[in-house]
Amino acid sequence: MGINKQILKLLLAEEDYKPINGEFLCIGKQTVNVSQSDLENLFINRAGYSYLKNLYDNNIFDISTRHSNNTIYDHDLLKCISDSAHYNCLDRSDYEGANIIQDMNEIIKNDYVGKFDFIYDGGCLDNVFDPVTFLINSNKMLKPGGRIAHLNVAGSTLGAYLMLSPEWFF
Repeated sequence: MGINKQILKLLLAEEDYKPINGEFLCIGKQTVNVSQSDLENLFINRAGYSYLKNLYDNNIFDISTRHSNNTIYDHDLLKCISDSAHYNCLDRSDYEGANIIQDMNEIIKNDYVGKFDFIYDGGCLDNVFDPVTFLINSNKMLKPGGRIAHLNVAGSTLGAYLMLSPEWFF
């Protein structure tokens, strides 16, 4: 599960269309698969550029996701995109540092119903055995007027358990 350059461009376009703020939920930790030079080029004229430069100047790299390779953390990337969003990460374990522990195959806990303004799913739907419950849970966690970005097939990577075609969503 990761954020590549094309997905980052989609998130930046979404931020430009309607700012991403409030409670942000990332379903699963995401490895940022974007080079430093590409990140700098994408953020050079954005408010998050100085924060990004500080990360690289101080060697603040992702050491929690298993595929990290001198890349920044997903929560730091979000701060570069929007400094008015509060990052949360949901996963079925705290293995990679999630602050919300929830199995998306099971009914969501009431604590998380209607809590989030923006939910990002960049590849978790294909990691569960019950994708219908996953989607129901995602909708329940969203505040009224909130947004969900399901980008499971955007990265063209085969899923761990399922490969959902774009047609599956329709």
